[in-house]
Amino acid sequence: FTKISNSGAPLAETAISGNGANDWACTKDNQSNLIWDIRTSDGGLRDSGWTYSWYDSATGAGVQNGGICTGSNCDTSGYVSALNVAKVCGYHSWIMPAKEELASLMNPYSRVRVDTVFFPNTYHSSDIQAYWSGSAYVGANYGAWMDSFYYGYYYGAYFDEKHYVMAVSK
Repeated sequence: FTKISNSGAPLAETAISGNGANDWACTKDNQSNLIWDIRTSDGGLRDSGWTYSWYDSATGAGVQNGGICTGSNCDTSGYVSALNVAKVCGYHSWIMPAKEELASLMNPYSRVRVDTVFFPNTYHSSDIQAYWSGSAYVGANYGAWMDSFYYGYYYGAYFDEKHYVMAVSK
């Protein structure tokens, strides 16, 4: 993994997160070349405590503004739109990850299944703390896939459930 600044530049592994142009705000997966936004604990747009319903504005599937957050509509589409407007890490191509992309961050051989050095403030306990993917059930109109960094697998949830998000830029 490589830490990426708010302005899009690679950073040293010792960089700390923050809101300045040269502070750490994203993580690049060097194997897949995907850029991930990281969770914060500052009460802003990317705060780890916010929850979202699942919504796809392109198809109208899902539930709009059904979570609890600040800085965007509290649904997956609203979150991604806010990241794109803010050009987080210099990118304006943020999307919700496919379930397989999100699962690629998991280490099945570790009790803590996500690297908390490069993905701080990421929930990985057993308390239904899972992350929405951008993958709706094929042929269904009621739910989408989510990944649990505690259990180490993805499973389905109803659109109106409140869960966490991580966006990706390709």
